[in-house]
Amino acid sequence: MLKTMNFIICIFLLLGCDTGVPEPQASLTGKVQKISFYTGLQEDRSYTLGYDLKAMLSSVGIKTGTSTVPYIVLTDSTG
Repeated sequence: MLKTMNFIICIFLLLGCDTGVPEPQASLTGKVQKISFYTGLQEDRSYTLGYDLKAMLSSVGIKTGTSTVPYIVLTDSTG
């Protein structure tokens, strides 16, 4: 019984390990990468959107004037 339990635990550990093989990068064609708002000819505010390897939104950078604030997008298990 103990050998069976150890075997099952080893299988779960192997399934959860990172193989180190990079995932293919998804195309960002059709994805919004930056939204800018202008006052006259000068950029007033902008949002820069970052995507992970699966083309899921992963970060947002908000720039107002000369300061930029980065935000990390957190997702649950369903994405």
